[in-house]
Amino acid sequence: MNPITKQILWTALFLIGLGLQGMPELFRKNERAYKIMGTWVRNLGILIFMVPIILAPFDAQPRIEGILGYSFRIVGIILAVLGIIFIAVASKHLLKVAGPEQIPRELITNGIYGKVRNPIYTGVILLTMGWSLIWGAIYSFFIITGIVILILLALIKFLEEPMLTKFSGTNSWSIEKECQCFFHYL
Repeated sequence: MNPITKQILWTALFLIGLGLQGMPELFRKNERAYKIMGTWVRNLGILIFMVPIILAPFDAQPRIEGILGYSFRIVGIILAVLGIIFIAVASKHLLKVAGPEQIPRELITNGIYGKVRNPIYTGVILLTMGWSLIWGAIYSFFIITGIVILILLALIKFLEEPMLTKFSGTNSWSIEKECQCFFHYL
């Protein structure tokens, strides 16, 4: 199978995981169904979403080798560790602020969320880039990382901002003024 075709199949798996993460929101009005489906379906979606990030670099594809490959591996390790730290710190803070459901009802602007608007998403992007660089996987670095960025931007724009606007009553312009999309000034 063509390596680029495999990367596209990994993308389909991303979308399945993303769909599972959003599915519990369809049942929010039915409290019983939401309790049954909420946490485990969302966590299954996160797991499926992460599978392509972890496995795609092992597919046959051009590799960065030699001295440049070693340099990229070091940068990859640093990015992956930073990504894991971002995800862990942000998840802990979100759990403390929003509870086990981890769906905040207002814009969180303290802790790591005061520096980075979407630290979990930023961590996923850093982890994806780092993991691809560790293995020197060129297609995964560009295709998978690019698709992850596009998916996360779509999530922010079409799911999270409207949900936050609905809960807090503020419009997305005031949200954007308060905090940029990923890092401040980006």
